[in-house]
Amino acid sequence: MLQFCQAARYINLTKEEKNMISAKTKARWDYYAVIDGAKIMGREEGEARGEARGAHENAVKVAIKLKNKGVPLAEIEELTELSIEEISKL
Repeated sequence: MLQFCQAARYINLTKEEKNMISAKTKARWDYYAVIDGAKIMGREEGEARGEARGAHENAVKVAIKLKNKGVPLAEIEELTELSIEEISKL
């Protein structure tokens, strides 16, 4: 019944009033689309940072193992993509 009353009121509105309602509704949808998009981008950015951090930690672990086995620093650098300076500190 409520929807019927709302539809009846909408039908009786002028063209300008209907356009205002449409513009407000579109603005509301756009606002929520932007918010949802920002949430998704933030989530993806956080995941990418986490993956990069995890990859770096794994490279450090491998570098430590290789260094303990006496592998030359230049070769460790090539395999792990860590700098020689960073490998020397391990």
